[in-house]
Amino acid sequence: MSARGALLALAALLGTGCPGLLGDPAPYVAARLDATAPVTPKCPVALSVTADLFAPRCATAGCHDPIARAAGLDLRSPGVAGRVIGGRSTRCAGLPLADPFDPDGSLLLLKLFAEPPCGDRMPLRAPALSAAEVECVRAWITARGQLPEASVATDASDDGAR
Repeated sequence: MSARGALLALAALLGTGCPGLLGDPAPYVAARLDATAPVTPKCPVALSVTADLFAPRCATAGCHDPIARAAGLDLRSPGVAGRVIGGRSTRCAGLPLADPFDPDGSLLLLKLFAEPPCGDRMPLRAPALSAAEVECVRAWITARGQLPEASVATDASDDGAR
């Protein structure tokens, strides 16, 4: 095959085209972004933050139960949302306990991560909450303790506590 023939064959091959070069690149860019975007865990709809997370994981004996009230915080008795939403920490430089306008700046959420601004990660000496459970706490703070319909019956004691 001559050099000219080889060039014509190459041009014909290139002329059939690569779909990524001929059309609008937006679908390819979007597909790449979708594939590399971090997956945000979702809170299970039926999960009750106060009954399914706080009570068994935080309000155990000697911690945030009605008797011990570690750091002055009771996460078991009725009206949890009324006590923490808009409240301030008594031990951590007065940080907001749960600020619905800045859930990521809320001590209740910050204490769930490996390096909180003060003290230890919670729950203390227990496995950390999963990413989905942390998202549930964030959503609960943002919603001012108002929970999805599936959890309202479990958390009815928190609804009128504000």
